[in-house]
Amino acid sequence: MNKKISKRDLTALELRAAKNLSNYGGLGLAKGSDRSVENALPSIMRGYAQGAKIPAMAGYTEQDIRKIQGIQTYQLTLTNAALATRNALLSPGILSNAAGLIATGAFNDTNGDAGLSGAGSPRPINFFNAFTYQNPFVLYGMKIQSTDATQIDQVIGFTPQSPFNRSLQSQDIPIGLYNNQDSQQDKTAFVDLSPYAIILGNQTELLLPVVASSTCTLILFVGPVVNLSAILDAKMSGAGM
Repeated sequence: MNKKISKRDLTALELRAAKNLSNYGGLGLAKGSDRSVENALPSIMRGYAQGAKIPAMAGYTEQDIRKIQGIQTYQLTLTNAALATRNALLSPGILSNAAGLIATGAFNDTNGDAGLSGAGSPRPINFFNAFTYQNPFVLYGMKIQSTDATQIDQVIGFTPQSPFNRSLQSQDIPIGLYNNQDSQQDKTAFVDLSPYAIILGNQTELLLPVVASSTCTLILFVGPVVNLSAILDAKMSGAGM
């Protein structure tokens, strides 16, 4: 039989947690701090939260971008075997099982139509989806390379979501704005998302049309990540637990 915890014991546990885990009540990481949850974020995320400028990608080469401190990359390969454009979700928004969400292998588009398939690197797409849904991150931009030049004419759709607000504004991001005569590549574009301040996570939908009979390879340039597990691990280590 399980022993029932008394109210006195429960109170003692709460006091101990409040003393040794400063973010127990959603407060700062530093022991004894009560300023704000911002203190619980890694320093690079604190800088971003305080309005630090997101590095623009305009004029940067892929090698330059990869050298920016804190940048991580994830590669997606999306193939459309259908004879018409299919819409894929790089991020599903609030509904984790939304139609059109990218997957390893075959998956349907946002309208339920077949033809799409995906692959991810260095880990499978299901790892990427699960991590993104639980750990929001800043998406600085992406490199898009396609076997079909008309991919560059497509428009990325970015939509914040909330169950409390129907009027959140969507943003259309034309890929073609980032393909110019200097690049000399009609099937490749570096899409600078820094002006849009995109946080990819469980409250944002990011839609990418993939043109017919083509393969589109994307390299996502990922910035600061809000990783609560890492925050808690750091707090517990600091508290000697």
